Amino acid sequence: MKTAMQELIDKLEEHLVQSARGQLGTNRGGDYRIGLRKAIDFANEELEKEKEQIMAAKNDPTLKSPLDYYNQTYNQNK
Repeated sequence: MKTAMQELIDKLEEHLVQSARGQLGTNRGGDYRIGLRKAIDFANEELEKEKEQIMAAKNDPTLKSPLDYYNQTYNQNK
């Protein structure tokens, strides 16, 4: 099973390949692909953070449920 970040990276990489092959039906050139590559790099950085969060949650004895993990990790402003 892939995480949402992994799915996003896969979609961006497939789009990059399609662009390089001229399969998008648009006239998007090298600058567009450079931007896609940069977005993939950013997404990979976030994937590493996601991995660290998941591992930390697995080792946190104060978390009683997946909902506790979600709320502690993502709903910190509420």
